[in-house]
Amino acid sequence: MMTPSKKERIPSTPFNKALKYLSYKNRSTKEIYDYLKKKEYSESDINQAIGKLIEYKFLDDNNFSEMFIRDRQLKGKSKRFISYELKQKGINKDTSEESLNNANDDLLTASEYIEKRINQFNRLDPEKRKQRIVGRLQSRGYSWDVIKEVIKKFDIQ
Repeated sequence: MMTPSKKERIPSTPFNKALKYLSYKNRSTKEIYDYLKKKEYSESDINQAIGKLIEYKFLDDNNFSEMFIRDRQLKGKSKRFISYELKQKGINKDTSEESLNNANDDLLTASEYIEKRINQFNRLDPEKRKQRIVGRLQSRGYSWDVIKEVIKKFDIQ
């Protein structure tokens, strides 16, 4: 007797597809919607699956944005940079702003980021060192005011 393939055992419903997609990492509602749309499910099936995911608390944009912000701040990203990324993920402005208000201050995040990596820059001559640190912080979306404070804090010439 042959064993059935995986597709035969688990019906390929929009809910099951979304659940599997969510199993890899936390996602926003928009990401789930876009994924199911790409799989060519009908609008009503997608909405029903998303509704079920929200009902079962597998999908929560507030929780997603708070976890996303925490993760990004650990990687040294500024609030402005994170805000842009949340917008790309389909998180509405109110949810994004509320979560960002509860997040760490940019000066704290930038300082912690540089403190962890200061040894990378110590071998460089002072001018190059300053350029690299400024460039690294700019690429993470920090304002010039925050960058100046970090340079002053670490006494970078």
